[in-house]
Amino acid sequence: MKYLIVIFITGMISLVISDPSHLHAQSGSRSVGGISSGGASVRRGVSRGGSSSRGIRRLGSVGRQQLSPQQLQLQRQQAQQSLQQTAQQRARQAKQQRKQDLIDLGLRKNRSANLQQYKRAFAEAKSDYQDLRQGRIAPVQVGQLQQPFRLTKRDIDRAERTANWPKALQSEKFSAIVDTVDSAIMDNSITTDEAATAFLSDLDMLNSALNAAAVEGEVNVSNYARARRFITGLVNEIRATNLVM
Repeated sequence: MKYLIVIFITGMISLVISDPSHLHAQSGSRSVGGISSGGASVRRGVSRGGSSSRGIRRLGSVGRQQLSPQQLQLQRQQAQQSLQQTAQQRARQAKQQRKQDLIDLGLRKNRSANLQQYKRAFAEAKSDYQDLRQGRIAPVQVGQLQQPFRLTKRDIDRAERTANWPKALQSEKFSAIVDTVDSAIMDNSITTDEAATAFLSDLDMLNSALNAAAVEGEVNVSNYARARRFITGLVNEIRATNLVM
């Protein structure tokens, strides 16, 4: 009996030594069910996911490539038109707000507020004078003053339709334009859109001529500021009406 057991054990040892693949196969089968199998599954999933991502990118690229040059140009034009419409709308809103501000400043109850704006306009004009004299800006770049305000009774008598022209604008240099503007005020002829537009155009020319005189040193800073404020004030008188936006 002992002899048979020894023979059996010896035979099993010989089988293992001669063919180890049997044990490896069993071990491998356990690995497939465990970590190794999961790792292979993960690798396959990543591979499929990467392929899918590349496919999405390729589809997106194809979609963009399908736009013709004409379609791209149309898109650009539409975007530009949208920007222009937005800018125009904002400009209209700004003009409407400024008109309302000028109307409000002309009310008796806002006289004190208007006086403050009137003084700020003078300071703004003095600042522009310095820029003109030092060559930082050109005369054509200096338009109407930005501060909203209305002229006072010392500047203009609205009931009698008479203007008290500042000293700088009484110079012979400006007489032609001043006479035209003054006549329009006294005759009360600014009753249409066309007349209002012409009146504003004359004031723009007068403003440019005053700026040029400042550059040449023909007018000092205080006289320039008073004259400039007066010109913008006349513009504001028209802007506060319904004749122009």
